[in-house]
Amino acid sequence: MLSRHIHPLTIWFQKESCPFEVRNLQVLRLSGLEFSQMIDLVQYVGENLSELQIMSLQLGDLNNYFEYTPNLRILHLGNLWQTDSYIPVPIIQALFGRFNNQDSKFPIRHLTIVLRPQHIEPSETRHWDQWAAIDVLLQKPKFARLETVHFQLFQPLKTIKIGGRSVGPITSDILELLRKNLPCLQKSGKLTVEMVNNVS
Repeated sequence: MLSRHIHPLTIWFQKESCPFEVRNLQVLRLSGLEFSQMIDLVQYVGENLSELQIMSLQLGDLNNYFEYTPNLRILHLGNLWQTDSYIPVPIIQALFGRFNNQDSKFPIRHLTIVLRPQHIEPSETRHWDQWAAIDVLLQKPKFARLETVHFQLFQPLKTIKIGGRSVGPITSDILELLRKNLPCLQKSGKLTVEMVNNVS
């Protein structure tokens, strides 16, 4: 797998003999790597990055990516699972909370959050109430540069079962439940919420 070779590749990228100038990289997608490998790569190529895609963000991944990406404008948090027992709100708060310790403003202009809801009864409001905390967080002056916040809710093409029970479908009512918990973003015109069948 490529992930096994990221560390030696990162070392090679830094050698004068390397024919590639990866520090001019503008888009980076992080997926399937150990955290130490990801942050090593971001540290080396981050200065000129304008877009960063972090797939399946984990609690162990919460180093301050933004410290190494001063020119970042687009952040994509993909493949975030949401279940009856787990809501990814705290991990997003923790990621952005690292930036709160800095004096400068959050550089991101466009934020995309891709959710994979896995609820037996997705219309229960308790599954969506926690997202109000993200609405409050993104109203802070540090996040004033944000222009768009785009939520994508993944609707699987095939029925998924948990404990013998089918996962409920994502409907327009579910999208509205999420919107209701993001009133400030909605009012500002920055928010879009949509259902998709193919996401990354």
